[in-house]
Amino acid sequence: MKHSIFLSLIFVLISLTACDGRISLSADPPPIPMFFSAEVLIEQGDTEIKALLKKETIGINAIKVIAPESLEGMEIQFDGELCKLTLGELVLDLSYSNFPQTAFFKIIMNTLRRMNEDMTITVSKNMDLWEYQLIGEQDNEIITVVQSDLTGFLESMHIPSCDLTVTFSNFTELQSNL
Repeated sequence: MKHSIFLSLIFVLISLTACDGRISLSADPPPIPMFFSAEVLIEQGDTEIKALLKKETIGINAIKVIAPESLEGMEIQFDGELCKLTLGELVLDLSYSNFPQTAFFKIIMNTLRRMNEDMTITVSKNMDLWEYQLIGEQDNEIITVVQSDLTGFLESMHIPSCDLTVTFSNFTELQSNL
């Protein structure tokens, strides 16, 4: 009898330690907050930009550059089909379709928009993170967005075609300004 209990105990211990590191906290990813503010570090090659990203109203997103100093204060507001670029006294209104496709601010905004609209997103879970994979607009690249399972907040975004990585920090859920 002692021998069978001992073997059962060993079997249980082995099966508990043989997991692959994946933890299932929930079966589905939490919703991404509809309205939020986050600091972002945008890296493209040797270029680094620190900015504040805000989504305070449906359809309106804004990015305000914090660093480098040469771009500090530049703000780009995306409102549906309109884009407003502000730097000091300079204000430039553009049609969203005329904003360069390669501009990484537009790529970030398109990816965030698609997170709520695209039905072809592949979602997988590793530990306490959800990984979303979207098909990019260039050569069927895979765009990866990572979200925390614990908070629902975005952690990072990677767009290979333009060697673009966005890291989110100080993510805060906001109330709508409707």
